[in-house]
Amino acid sequence: MTRALPDTVESLLIRTDFSDDAGWRATVDAASQSWDLGGGVITGAHFLVVDDAAFDGLTLVELAEVVDGPPPYYVFLADADTIADPEHSILAVDTSGASADFPTFRVHPSQMPSVENNLSLANMDFESFSSAVGADGVFRGFGEPQSDRRALSKVALLDAIGGSKLSGETLAKYRAALERWSADEVDGAYSHEVRDHYYDIVKGEHELDMNVFAVGGAAVGFTLPARSGYCGVYVDADTLVPVAVLLRGDFSTPAPMRNWQRPTAQ
Repeated sequence: MTRALPDTVESLLIRTDFSDDAGWRATVDAASQSWDLGGGVITGAHFLVVDDAAFDGLTLVELAEVVDGPPPYYVFLADADTIADPEHSILAVDTSGASADFPTFRVHPSQMPSVENNLSLANMDFESFSSAVGADGVFRGFGEPQSDRRALSKVALLDAIGGSKLSGETLAKYRAALERWSADEVDGAYSHEVRDHYYDIVKGEHELDMNVFAVGGAAVGFTLPARSGYCGVYVDADTLVPVAVLLRGDFSTPAPMRNWQRPTAQ
């Protein structure tokens, strides 16, 4: 039988195991449950079900032959493991790359609204979810990070400045503020996704690297004191390269305080 995916912009949930109709129906029902965002807003996963025996036993190698694109940039598979799993975890497949070696992770059905909505709207990328799976490889939500604080080496921060695409003037002032910092480490706040702070950063008139914010990823934010203000910084959580810097105040002379706090808005 010929395998062909529907010509649609909708997310696809493809059945690839036909051994248990009841298990398949339970999977679809669980993935279709509504998602309460609070404030009276109810949503859910929006996907087109592909229930076609031609896809029975479909492998990822075979999927690569079927996918004509991208798009689609991702698909969801209800495979043999989905049906056998009491939780009916669904296989998410990243089909955006040129290689047939598609990245994957499993999604608990209760998290399908979060994953499908954010992938379909490009609010978050595939890796944002795949990097947050549990020890069993299943994404069950982000939960709370093990620690939302990071102690960053001052030396490492200085070394990473050269990798930034921000303007030389901004980086020079950031470097000056960092060099005046008297401690060996800077305490920062870890964020799993820097794009979650995009509007605050734009509102604050940070200079930012739009390429980084187009892709997203984890970041650490911190502040350094100025003579009469502060330097607000977001750095890549892995490389420590600055991706957004806000300058407020006078950076010409050392600030007198070490344990400085950002002024509270009145």
